[in-house]
Amino acid sequence: MVSVDASAEIATAEPAAAERVLPSACTEGVVCVPPRDFATRLCAGLFPEVALHMFAPKTPWKRAYLLRSFQAWHVGGHGDMRELRANEEVLIISAQRMGAGVQGLGGQPYDVLRWDGTCVSLMEDELSFKKPAAAVPANIAWKKLDPAFQSLLAEEKNVEMLRATEVRTCDTKSALQEPGKSKCEMARRQVSLAIAQSVGRGKVLPALSSIP
Repeated sequence: MVSVDASAEIATAEPAAAERVLPSACTEGVVCVPPRDFATRLCAGLFPEVALHMFAPKTPWKRAYLLRSFQAWHVGGHGDMRELRANEEVLIISAQRMGAGVQGLGGQPYDVLRWDGTCVSLMEDELSFKKPAAAVPANIAWKKLDPAFQSLLAEEKNVEMLRATEVRTCDTKSALQEPGKSKCEMARRQVSLAIAQSVGRGKVLPALSSIP
Protein backbone atom coordinates (compact mmCIF):
# COMPACT_ATOMS: atom_id res chain seq x y z
CA MET A 1 0.00 0.00 0.00
CA VAL A 2 1.28 3.48 -0.86
CA SER A 3 1.45 5.83 2.13
CA VAL A 4 -0.41 9.12 2.15
CA ASP A 5 2.88 11.03 2.07
CA ALA A 6 4.19 8.93 -0.84
CA SER A 7 0.93 9.41 -2.74
CA ALA A 8 1.24 13.16 -2.28
CA GLU A 9 4.78 13.08 -3.66
CA ILE A 10 3.63 11.12 -6.74
CA ALA A 11 0.71 13.47 -7.28
CA THR A 12 2.96 16.52 -7.24
CA ALA A 13 5.72 14.93 -9.36
CA GLU A 14 3.54 13.69 -12.23
CA PRO A 15 2.12 17.09 -13.26
CA ALA A 16 5.62 18.60 -13.23
CA ALA A 17 6.81 16.09 -15.84
CA ALA A 18 3.58 16.37 -17.83
CA GLU A 19 3.84 20.15 -17.99
CA ARG A 20 7.31 20.14 -19.55
CA VAL A 21 7.49 21.93 -22.87
CA LEU A 22 10.23 22.20 -25.45
CA PRO A 23 12.19 25.43 -24.85
CA SER A 24 11.84 28.05 -27.57
CA ALA A 25 13.87 30.97 -26.22
CA CYS A 26 17.52 31.51 -25.31
CA THR A 27 18.93 31.91 -21.84
CA GLU A 28 21.59 34.52 -21.22
CA GLY A 29 25.10 33.39 -22.02
CA VAL A 30 27.94 33.46 -24.50
CA VAL A 31 25.67 31.90 -27.18
CA CYS A 32 21.97 31.04 -27.48
CA VAL A 33 21.35 27.91 -25.41
CA PRO A 34 18.27 26.34 -23.75
CA PRO A 35 17.80 26.37 -19.96
CA ARG A 36 20.51 24.49 -18.09
CA ASP A 37 18.14 22.05 -16.35
CA PHE A 38 16.60 21.08 -19.68
CA ALA A 39 20.03 20.64 -21.27
CA THR A 40 21.13 18.41 -18.37
CA ARG A 41 18.08 16.16 -18.73
CA LEU A 42 18.38 16.10 -22.52
CA CYS A 43 22.02 15.05 -22.47
CA ALA A 44 21.41 12.42 -19.79
CA GLY A 45 19.21 10.36 -22.12
CA LEU A 46 18.50 9.63 -25.77
CA PHE A 47 15.90 11.88 -27.41
CA PRO A 48 16.20 11.68 -31.23
CA GLU A 49 12.69 13.12 -31.75
CA VAL A 50 13.56 16.14 -29.58
CA ALA A 51 16.70 16.63 -31.67
CA LEU A 52 14.66 16.68 -34.89
CA HIS A 53 12.39 19.38 -33.43
CA MET A 54 15.36 21.44 -32.22
CA PHE A 55 17.16 21.23 -35.58
CA ALA A 56 14.05 22.42 -37.42
CA PRO A 57 14.24 25.74 -39.34
CA LYS A 58 13.83 28.99 -37.45
CA THR A 59 14.70 27.55 -34.04
CA PRO A 60 16.95 29.97 -32.11
CA TRP A 61 19.69 27.54 -31.11
CA LYS A 62 23.24 28.24 -32.23
CA ARG A 63 24.43 25.86 -34.93
CA ALA A 64 28.03 24.80 -35.32
CA TYR A 65 29.98 22.48 -37.62
CA LEU A 66 32.86 20.10 -36.98
CA LEU A 67 36.13 21.21 -38.53
CA ARG A 68 37.46 17.66 -38.81
CA SER A 69 36.67 14.05 -38.00
CA PHE A 70 37.55 12.88 -34.49
CA GLN A 71 36.23 11.24 -31.32
CA ALA A 72 34.47 13.17 -28.55
CA TRP A 73 33.23 12.34 -25.06
CA HIS A 74 29.56 11.39 -24.83
CA VAL A 75 28.04 13.71 -22.22
CA GLY A 76 25.33 11.33 -21.05
CA GLY A 77 27.40 8.15 -21.17
CA HIS A 78 29.85 6.45 -18.89
CA GLY A 79 33.13 7.64 -20.31
CA ASP A 80 32.40 6.37 -23.82
CA MET A 81 33.55 8.10 -26.99
CA ARG A 82 31.57 8.92 -30.13
CA GLU A 83 32.81 9.19 -33.70
CA LEU A 84 32.14 12.55 -35.37
CA ARG A 85 32.67 13.47 -39.01
CA ALA A 86 34.03 16.63 -40.57
CA ASN A 87 31.24 19.14 -41.34
CA GLU A 88 28.81 17.44 -38.93
CA GLU A 89 26.11 19.88 -37.85
CA VAL A 90 25.47 20.26 -34.11
CA LEU A 91 23.57 22.58 -31.79
CA ILE A 92 25.25 24.35 -28.87
CA ILE A 93 23.32 23.09 -25.87
CA SER A 94 25.50 24.34 -23.02
CA ALA A 95 28.31 26.86 -22.81
CA GLN A 96 30.11 27.65 -19.59
CA ARG A 97 31.16 31.27 -19.25
CA MET A 98 34.86 31.39 -18.40
CA GLY A 99 36.77 34.23 -16.83
CA ALA A 100 39.68 36.06 -18.42
CA GLY A 101 42.80 33.94 -18.51
CA VAL A 102 40.90 30.79 -17.50
CA GLN A 103 40.16 29.35 -20.94
CA GLY A 104 42.20 26.37 -22.01
CA LEU A 105 44.19 26.07 -25.20
CA GLY A 106 41.07 24.89 -27.03
CA GLY A 107 39.09 27.99 -26.14
CA GLN A 108 35.48 27.88 -24.94
CA PRO A 109 34.13 24.45 -23.91
CA TYR A 110 30.70 23.42 -25.23
CA ASP A 111 28.25 20.58 -24.88
CA VAL A 112 26.50 20.06 -28.21
CA LEU A 113 23.44 18.15 -29.40
CA ARG A 114 23.76 15.88 -32.43
CA TRP A 115 21.07 14.90 -34.93
CA ASP A 116 20.87 11.43 -33.35
CA GLY A 117 19.71 12.87 -30.01
CA THR A 118 22.97 12.43 -28.10
CA CYS A 119 25.30 15.07 -26.66
CA VAL A 120 29.08 15.32 -26.81
CA SER A 121 31.62 17.72 -25.30
CA LEU A 122 33.70 19.82 -27.69
CA MET A 123 36.07 22.75 -27.62
CA GLU A 124 35.78 25.99 -29.54
CA ASP A 125 38.75 25.25 -31.78
CA GLU A 126 37.04 22.05 -32.99
CA LEU A 127 34.06 23.98 -34.34
CA SER A 128 33.14 26.52 -36.96
CA PHE A 129 30.03 28.69 -36.83
CA LYS A 130 30.12 29.14 -40.60
CA LYS A 131 27.99 26.61 -42.46
CA PRO A 132 30.06 24.51 -44.89
CA ALA A 133 29.00 23.78 -48.45
CA ALA A 134 27.89 20.28 -47.44
CA ALA A 135 26.91 19.97 -43.78
CA VAL A 136 26.11 16.43 -42.61
CA PRO A 137 24.06 14.99 -39.73
CA ALA A 138 25.05 12.28 -37.29
CA ASN A 139 23.59 8.90 -38.21
CA ILE A 140 19.95 8.83 -37.07
CA ALA A 141 18.96 5.38 -35.81
CA TRP A 142 15.66 4.71 -37.59
CA LYS A 143 14.65 1.91 -35.21
CA LYS A 144 14.97 4.24 -32.23
CA LEU A 145 12.57 6.82 -33.67
CA ASP A 146 9.01 6.95 -32.38
CA PRO A 147 6.64 5.10 -34.78
CA ALA A 148 4.77 8.34 -35.47
CA PHE A 149 8.00 9.91 -36.75
CA GLN A 150 8.85 6.81 -38.79
CA SER A 151 5.44 6.84 -40.46
CA LEU A 152 5.60 10.53 -41.30
CA LEU A 153 9.15 10.44 -42.68
CA ALA A 154 8.45 7.26 -44.66
CA GLU A 155 5.76 9.16 -46.58
CA GLU A 156 8.59 10.74 -48.56
CA LYS A 157 9.54 8.49 -51.46
CA ASN A 158 13.24 9.36 -51.21
CA VAL A 159 13.41 8.45 -47.52
CA GLU A 160 11.48 5.22 -48.04
CA MET A 161 13.68 4.22 -51.00
CA LEU A 162 16.89 4.87 -49.08
CA ARG A 163 15.50 3.01 -46.07
CA ALA A 164 14.85 -0.03 -48.25
CA THR A 165 18.44 0.15 -49.50
CA GLU A 166 19.72 0.39 -45.91
CA VAL A 167 17.72 -2.68 -44.88
CA ARG A 168 19.07 -4.70 -47.82
CA THR A 169 22.66 -3.50 -47.33
CA CYS A 170 22.85 -3.84 -43.57
CA ASP A 171 21.50 -7.36 -43.19
CA THR A 172 23.51 -9.66 -40.94
CA LYS A 173 25.41 -11.53 -43.65
CA SER A 174 26.50 -8.41 -45.51
CA ALA A 175 27.52 -6.60 -42.33
CA LEU A 176 29.91 -9.39 -41.44
CA GLN A 177 32.04 -8.61 -44.48
CA GLU A 178 34.27 -5.55 -44.66
CA PRO A 179 32.85 -4.29 -47.99
CA GLY A 180 29.38 -4.74 -46.57
CA LYS A 181 30.25 -2.65 -43.53
CA SER A 182 31.35 0.21 -45.75
CA LYS A 183 28.24 0.01 -47.90
CA CYS A 184 26.05 -0.28 -44.81
CA GLU A 185 27.59 2.84 -43.28
CA MET A 186 27.06 4.79 -46.50
CA ALA A 187 23.44 3.62 -46.66
CA ARG A 188 22.85 4.82 -43.09
CA ARG A 189 24.42 8.15 -43.89
CA GLN A 190 22.16 8.58 -46.91
CA VAL A 191 19.02 7.85 -44.87
CA SER A 192 20.13 10.27 -42.14
CA LEU A 193 20.91 12.98 -44.68
CA ALA A 194 17.49 12.54 -46.32
CA ILE A 195 15.79 12.88 -42.92
CA ALA A 196 17.84 15.99 -42.07
CA GLN A 197 17.02 17.54 -45.44
CA SER A 198 13.33 16.85 -44.93
CA VAL A 199 13.40 18.49 -41.50
CA GLY A 200 15.44 21.36 -42.95
CA ARG A 201 12.76 22.01 -45.57
CA GLY A 202 10.30 22.60 -42.74
CA LYS A 203 8.45 19.30 -42.58
CA VAL A 204 5.80 19.46 -39.87
CA LEU A 205 6.83 16.91 -37.25
CA PRO A 206 4.56 14.97 -34.89
CA ALA A 207 4.07 16.23 -31.36
CA LEU A 208 6.60 14.95 -28.85
CA SER A 209 5.43 12.14 -26.59
CA SER A 210 8.36 12.68 -24.22
CA ILE A 211 10.20 15.90 -23.34
CA PRO A 212 13.22 15.80 -21.01
